[in-house]
Amino acid sequence: FFFKQKTAYDISLGLVGSEMCIRDRATATLQLHGVGRNPDERNDIGRMTHALIDGRAAYVEILASSLAATNGASGGDPVSALTGQMVTGTNLWWRCRFSYELRLHRARGYGSLKGILAILAHEEPQTLTQISKKLGRTPGSTKDYLSWLEEVDLVQARQKRYSYTDPILRLWVRLHAQATPPTETDLAREVQEYAVQRLPFLEESNATVDLARPAPSEPEFVQSTAREVLDLIEYD
Repeated sequence: FFFKQKTAYDISLGLVGSEMCIRDRATATLQLHGVGRNPDERNDIGRMTHALIDGRAAYVEILASSLAATNGASGGDPVSALTGQMVTGTNLWWRCRFSYELRLHRARGYGSLKGILAILAHEEPQTLTQISKKLGRTPGSTKDYLSWLEEVDLVQARQKRYSYTDPILRLWVRLHAQATPPTETDLAREVQEYAVQRLPFLEESNATVDLARPAPSEPEFVQSTAREVLDLIEYD
């Protein structure tokens, strides 16, 4: 038997097909919940939902339920639904908290790992050197912490730069893994900024809307956030 070696074009076609299949499942989930007044609108909402939640099936189900419950109020807007689901005590909030705490407890170095996640929540991707300086640890020990975070699928490395595996979890950490709970303004701003990154066309439609509040400088953020979580470290 002879097997034809796949070209880069063949592989790309397969990836595109897989991506379309995931989007179709998102649209099918929306249909099950009665979201969308017609197929075209449902497809548009499905594409937006897929992009917002990185194609994760569990999140699709949560947003679809939220859209179905608030369709009249939100107009079938996935960004509004995501904002609502980032409020403390909602289904998505509980899922993110459970995933965050469970995976951290499965790894080692709880306090330092939280510090790294706080640093990456503020800015990603970052190199090992950048993270170790902000964490105040040696590159060697920081590399160990990052490998433990990779083992529990919280971070990923691409071209020696580290970032969150799950963008929704990163958004949750930015909002809720802080010393003070977020206000309604914080929620709206953070989700809007996140949505613009995932759905670039939103930037034009919101260009005249002033949602920006000056973000804390990086040193200030690291001092106020990473220092708090590093206080939890227990030295062997």
